[in-house]
Amino acid sequence: MTGYVTGFIVLFVLSGMGNGSVFKMIPSIFEARSRPLDLGEAERRHWSRAMSGSLIGFCSAVGALGGVGINLALRESYLDSGTETSAYWLFLASYVVAAILTWMLYVRRRIPVAGVPESAPQAEPARV
Repeated sequence: MTGYVTGFIVLFVLSGMGNGSVFKMIPSIFEARSRPLDLGEAERRHWSRAMSGSLIGFCSAVGALGGVGINLALRESYLDSGTETSAYWLFLASYVVAAILTWMLYVRRRIPVAGVPESAPQAEPARV
């Protein structure tokens, strides 16, 4: 029982950290994306806040549906095989894919592409 409770506490802490990092990352990404826009400072900030607010609302709705999806996946896995193991493997695979996509889009260093002049605007990494 101790391992079970410890495992769930670790799961909740890590998922909370992931959730918080996503919602913290969204405004900084739109703020970085607003810099190249040909707008005044006030208009740029308004655009950034409006876009990040919209996406945060959408992510919240998808997160709420995720709770339903997890229950459906667990139920289907149990009905098909008598155990939830296949659903847990599917969850693990989706977390790995999400981590790789996040790293590719926001963390890794950009490599210069042949044929693209150095003066071309480069996307700046988002400040978190």
